[in-house]
Amino acid sequence: MAPFPTAANSREEATLASVANTPYKFGWAFLLAWVFCVFYLATVGNAAGTELSQGSTALQIVFEGLPVFSSVATIALAVALEKRIGSPLRHKAVLYASPLIASLGTPFLSMQMPDPAMECLIFCLAAVSTGAGSGIMWIAWGEYYASIPQDEREIAAPASAVIAALLALASSSMSGWVGMAFAMSMPVISGTCLIWATKEAPLVDAGNSSASRERNADGHALSIRQSIASMGRTLPGIFVACVFVCIAGGFADHAGGAEISAQPVMLAALVFTIALAGAAIMGPRRISIPFFYRWMCPALVAGFGATVVFPGAFGAGVALTTSIAARFSFCLITQMFFARLADSGKITATQAFGWGWIAVHLGDFVGIVILIALSHPLETGALTLDAVAVASIIVLVTATMFVLDDTKSFGGFMDRAAAGGKNGDVAAKTPDSAEEGASILREERTDGHDAAGPTARNADESSERKADTAKEPDVEADGITRAASIGGDNACSTQKTEARTFDEVVASIARASRLTPRETQVFGLLARGRSIPYIRDELVISRETAATHAKHIYAKLDVHSRQELIDLVAREI
Repeated sequence: MAPFPTAANSREEATLASVANTPYKFGWAFLLAWVFCVFYLATVGNAAGTELSQGSTALQIVFEGLPVFSSVATIALAVALEKRIGSPLRHKAVLYASPLIASLGTPFLSMQMPDPAMECLIFCLAAVSTGAGSGIMWIAWGEYYASIPQDEREIAAPASAVIAALLALASSSMSGWVGMAFAMSMPVISGTCLIWATKEAPLVDAGNSSASRERNADGHALSIRQSIASMGRTLPGIFVACVFVCIAGGFADHAGGAEISAQPVMLAALVFTIALAGAAIMGPRRISIPFFYRWMCPALVAGFGATVVFPGAFGAGVALTTSIAARFSFCLITQMFFARLADSGKITATQAFGWGWIAVHLGDFVGIVILIALSHPLETGALTLDAVAVASIIVLVTATMFVLDDTKSFGGFMDRAAAGGKNGDVAAKTPDSAEEGASILREERTDGHDAAGPTARNADESSERKADTAKEPDVEADGITRAASIGGDNACSTQKTEARTFDEVVASIARASRLTPRETQVFGLLARGRSIPYIRDELVISRETAATHAKHIYAKLDVHSRQELIDLVAREI
């Protein structure tokens, strides 16, 4: 008998081959690395206006916060104008201009000049150009990741984070014009990859997910207020996380005059990022902000605590390491989280990534303001780092409890699904409405690539519609349309009866083939046409475990593909 499951293995191999053969999908790494080189590691040198802002809190805020505010303003404008002009991915001129102005503005962020007024003017222009250029690129890369299959995204995003950490590590050993040239090249490379990606015919109009495009086409895209409200505690959670990540990183500036080497910090952050990327690719996950908080809070608490237990450079170095590692990991998690949020159909990809990165940048800005406000008391001895660290721990833990208690946002929904939903049944995901059914089908179509090709996928879809007609929306030749509302008690009764019939058939075949309880759960999802990534997330198991269960099921049922398995169930209904 041939090895099993050939379909699952071939899909996984096809996904890896697809990502490996399209290196532009890793272009996000260069944008991420540029941010770290310019703003967190100071590869290009100290920011302009350092001497001018001495003794002036207002000037310090301007020089350190203007690039962030420029990015926030650009992203907010893109979100506000989405209904009129659409996604940035649809405008080639924007895609060409954004990386160029970000790159050209980079050297002027640190340019020192004899004339203070001219130095201030040039810095402000550079801050606006880099903030605007990077802001557009953040949204564009997010929308691109939201448009590709989940399987490919879950490889491209973690791999990009690791590449970014490697680039940042390399830049930490550079200085002068070498480091400047290295930093300036990154937005251009990232933009080139993005333009290359949009040249693919199927992705030209993929600025939003399929669900989001439906909303736009129907004129039902959420308003700004509604889109923010729909994210629940996600945005406050992102904001608070970035505030404390920024504060932890700022402890290095108050380490008693001792200089902290960037190489050990970046090496530790690289190892941490590799570990998280490996877990994101191989292990079970419910990518959400509560998921981030569960490990971020203990890590930052350890960083703050180190400044108390080990005063001086060592403690500050630990805090800086946790800050850099948390930033890399946070960018990775949010990039995947926003894409899945866009896939859910709740809001558009522009809204998901736009509001998300606005929360990130505002958190950075507030963290900068707090550090500036604390600098004078720390220098005069009116306040100690120990007191700041203890206060940060208390507020961070309190904020963490607030975020983890979220049950209304997308993150809370994902965590409830991981626990099995209200009824504790994760064997099959039954939609409560036509709209939810459409969302489930869209998710499956997005992440359920089958290496057997278009013909097999069409056959899979046909069999799935036959096996689960009552739970899915109408499907037309040109795509998925919103299902008509099902009214009347008779229609509801028929829907429930067909669902029970399907479950009874699955249970009967499982008993006859002596499937284990877990194999029965996997079998039920496979029979509905669900992919291995979908099953992995639905049952909160690893990819390998899901594939192993599928292998055993294929062997016990004596089938060789998902199509044969679906046909086996369909014949019994």
